[in-house]
Amino acid sequence: MKKIAEITVIRGIDNDPDLSYLGKYTNKWEKGAISIVKRNDEIEFFIPANPEYGQQDLKRMEKYNNRKWCMMYVKAKTKILTSRDVIIWLTHTVSSGGLYGIESDATDKDFREIAMDQLSELHFVLEELGFNKQEIDAIEVKYENFE
Repeated sequence: MKKIAEITVIRGIDNDPDLSYLGKYTNKWEKGAISIVKRNDEIEFFIPANPEYGQQDLKRMEKYNNRKWCMMYVKAKTKILTSRDVIIWLTHTVSSGGLYGIESDATDKDFREIAMDQLSELHFVLEELGFNKQEIDAIEVKYENFE
């Protein structure tokens, strides 16, 4: 026997984001580098990914470093219970692939759309595992960290 115990959509902080689309810091000068003087008079350089937006991307990166924004993820997960004898149950966690690298200042609409995409992906996985639409739709979806 198998049953779906819960479905949750989670919005969390991406602790290992790829910010290379903004640029990178280095201690060696390269063509197109922007000089940054640090508090202890050390000089560091920022190499923008797109020189046309270098100053803008540097400001964005500095705001990230000062925790004014962060990168986030959204994924849907479910707990499935299985049992041979309906006495002892095993719990299995299955999730969507998740979407990472979402800027925290994205709109609520953006986060809702991403959540719906992740739920759709999870529904597909549950159907592949043998659950029907009625079983899936009967579970109330919980949302974590969605305001």
